[in-house]
Amino acid sequence: MRRKDSYCTFMVKRLTVHKSAIQIEKNSTEGSRESGRLVGGCIHAALLIFLSLAACSNPNVRAGVQVVGDISNESGIQLNLPAACEHWRPILIHELNAVRAGYLKMRTWSESELAPSNLQMEVCIDEYSAGRLMRLRNLEGTPRVARTYPSHRLAIVPLPRRDLLLLNRQRPPLTWLQTFRHEAAHLLSLDDSNFRSSPVWFQEGVAESLAGERTDPWYSQDLWRDGLHEKDLGQPVTELWEGLSAEGLLQARQLVAESAIRVGGATPWQQAGDWTIQDFLNSAGLPAAKKRINLMTQLGREFDPPSEASSSFLATYPGQTCTAVVEPLWGGGSRQWGIRLGSSGSAEGGLLVSGEGPNQLRLRFGRTGGFGAQMETKGAVGFQPLGSPTPARAGKERQVKLVVQGNQLLVEMENLRESFSLDDKFRPPFRVEAWAHDSAMSVKGRSSFLEASLRLR
Repeated sequence: MRRKDSYCTFMVKRLTVHKSAIQIEKNSTEGSRESGRLVGGCIHAALLIFLSLAACSNPNVRAGVQVVGDISNESGIQLNLPAACEHWRPILIHELNAVRAGYLKMRTWSESELAPSNLQMEVCIDEYSAGRLMRLRNLEGTPRVARTYPSHRLAIVPLPRRDLLLLNRQRPPLTWLQTFRHEAAHLLSLDDSNFRSSPVWFQEGVAESLAGERTDPWYSQDLWRDGLHEKDLGQPVTELWEGLSAEGLLQARQLVAESAIRVGGATPWQQAGDWTIQDFLNSAGLPAAKKRINLMTQLGREFDPPSEASSSFLATYPGQTCTAVVEPLWGGGSRQWGIRLGSSGSAEGGLLVSGEGPNQLRLRFGRTGGFGAQMETKGAVGFQPLGSPTPARAGKERQVKLVVQGNQLLVEMENLRESFSLDDKFRPPFRVEAWAHDSAMSVKGRSSFLEASLRLR
């Protein structure tokens, strides 16, 4: 199970998820399955002949391997998608194949053939659909949290919400794809008896390693260092993840598991289990230095970084908030962004401009087309009412421009033009953060800092 970081409604606060929340269900009760009967020997025989001919003539069936376009599903996992997500099937099959290939490459603990069968990956269009499936199968868990059920040979991965802004994208958000791959790794390991005897930290570390590497500026690779202190270097390596956030915990387990696998052997987890934190750092070739500062922060799920083909994208689970910095250091001049809000949930989002001083400026868009710009105290709870609804603007991309001019910050949005004084309570340099609450939102815009950081990579 890959636990997701949550974000509270208005106070924009990171929730901590302890390691006890990350586990694989091991003792599910096998659901009963009723057998159907076909009546009449002739009908039965005719049906078998028909199915055989259909399988041979169908270009999407090849020796039991599902083929989609030019991509065949070699993973051994049956992928079940909502109809609205069928255009993602080639991408997701590619991801499943990549997870299988990566798993086989990492597998030092066994030389036996890995031939998974009857594995199912169920992608649900939202948490409500996941909840219905869980009730139908008598499964435990939180519907919005992806999870693998070993005794059912099933993984359930819900999308954050049923919203056309999400469903019409060419591919799922990057953070969601990582969760999808993580659960696929758990599925593939179900018939690997040696691996299944390893401790949970090793299984989770391998699954997170197979979730895919992130190199975008919004991803901090040093979250695992949050609890690292020089006085603790002689402690057992399993103490490394005490008190870490969910993401930090996954990072720590991944790094230790990868280091153990590089050492090799039939039971790499046992060797690593005897390490101290210093032993791990030496094996991984990592310094014990303080973690780096990451200016392009991102909190909450789900998030897709911008690319040449698509804009930044945020999609939250019901009642949650997702944020991403779009300009970390803005000293002056002008900046412009295109904001498009989805139509599901309460659907609010926009930009948050904070700088030196106790105040911040919040720009808000609502699902009915309303817009508001309000100065507030940092950490304030609650919003002022939005402007009048403009249904003709709802669901469309809207341009907002910010201009630092003398001792004023000008906000321009269509026919609206407001100015805010720059003083000791609110002054540059500014950080501009995109935020979405209970909605999906795309953000188009250029960042000189981001472009510079990408050139350095």
